[in-house]
Amino acid sequence: MLDGGEMQTLWTYGVKGIHWDDKAETVLNNDYNDGEFHMLESLEVPDTQYTTAHIDPLLSVAKFLGEDPGLSVVGEEARESRKTFEENARQDVVFAATEELSQYNGDLMTLKKSIIANVVTQGADFAEEMARFEREGGKAWSDAIVESLNNR
Repeated sequence: MLDGGEMQTLWTYGVKGIHWDDKAETVLNNDYNDGEFHMLESLEVPDTQYTTAHIDPLLSVAKFLGEDPGLSVVGEEARESRKTFEENARQDVVFAATEELSQYNGDLMTLKKSIIANVVTQGADFAEEMARFEREGGKAWSDAIVESLNNR
């Protein structure tokens, strides 16, 4: 599907001769020369031309190996929008994960929220709740998570 060639063309623009073509012809009063990629009249919405089949050519995660055969059918405003996005977008940092984090973090957060709720809303003794934190495994889980992240 994302091979950069014929399969990507199929998934992006559809079937040659049904959705697009490159032969000399007139489609909806638009004249095309032999070898010029163009979309054909939509079978679903008559009097309009197809734009894409499945993959938006501007949002595909894979590039064509050569030039995108249908890039000329993509509107200038869409190409400019993509250019602006690519120039200004930044990928977010992936949160570090370890087996220990996956194993203990859920229980640790549940215990932590319970302790905070007891102290803040029920007036429980902070020292007693911290002792509970250690007794119920919170300290051991925290230490294991921190150690695993430091050893990455």
